[in-house]
Amino acid sequence: MRAAAAILTVLVVTSTATAHAQLVRPPSASSLLDRISVETSVVAEKAVPGGTVVLHLEVSPDRGMRVFAPGAKNFVPVMVIMTRPKGIKSGKPSYDIPDYEKNPGNDKRVPLYGRNFKIDHIVTIDKDVEPGTEIRVSGALTYQTCDERIVYPKRTMAVRWTIRVEQPE
Repeated sequence: MRAAAAILTVLVVTSTATAHAQLVRPPSASSLLDRISVETSVVAEKAVPGGTVVLHLEVSPDRGMRVFAPGAKNFVPVMVIMTRPKGIKSGKPSYDIPDYEKNPGNDKRVPLYGRNFKIDHIVTIDKDVEPGTEIRVSGALTYQTCDERIVYPKRTMAVRWTIRVEQPE
């Protein structure tokens, strides 16, 4: 009787653990194909009319992945294309300095990011923007990845920032 109760307890605990494990959702197909993750942020002491802010992207390649950097020939280097909403003027982006590694398939060295890297855009807020305004900036991050053996097709990912304009002091 005790043996049957012990077996039943083990079965209940096992089935509960199995049921719990089934509730965890697998990653989406899109996230598996992206091969990177991206976080956006707005960096500024204070976003005021006439002031500047930095639209920041932190890009993290998946383990074993590399992202082609600006200057990579015959590949799609990472690039951000932004909308230009009313109320801001955008400068050129700045990129972290890449590493140079051999390309899969030949021995040519190409600029790559095999680590986290950042892309920053300095943006100037127009002087006539009213405090309290939210400026929504959207864009697309286009990039191509590779691992030790394969160069993967180009991917594009949507990115967004919100600039909250404050009252100047």
